[in-house]
Amino acid sequence: MENSNKKKCSKCGRTDLTLTMFANISTGEKGALCPICMRKDNKRSIEDLDTELKEYEKLEKMYAELIESSPEMPDVPDALSAFAMTPLSAYRGIQATIAHLKTQRMEMMTQTGSKERLEYELKKAVESEDFVKAAEVKKQLEEL
Repeated sequence: MENSNKKKCSKCGRTDLTLTMFANISTGEKGALCPICMRKDNKRSIEDLDTELKEYEKLEKMYAELIESSPEMPDVPDALSAFAMTPLSAYRGIQATIAHLKTQRMEMMTQTGSKERLEYELKKAVESEDFVKAAEVKKQLEEL
């Protein structure tokens, strides 16, 4: 597989992230997927999103420090721009992924009566030893 920044994602049409190019040998289909669409088939919980967000926020901080310590980055020749991964392009991709994960998390949290949201709230209530809230959430879960 090769990476390209000049094409658009076959599923969502994004062009701001590094894309993975693919070709299906049996059908001859060619396309490109962004990292977000590559993961969409994997159903994640709110807790999974929290964990992933923390990891991407660590990466974002590392890249920000790298870019600040080396503000003069060499230019990438046009012939290589489709394949080159610079610290700045990686940083932008990380920021876009963080924004998407936060949006996804917000959507999951605002789904009223969502089993995943209630299970997450139950776990957090037990962890913080708020047993009154835990009982309320458990009752809501049983009503689903």
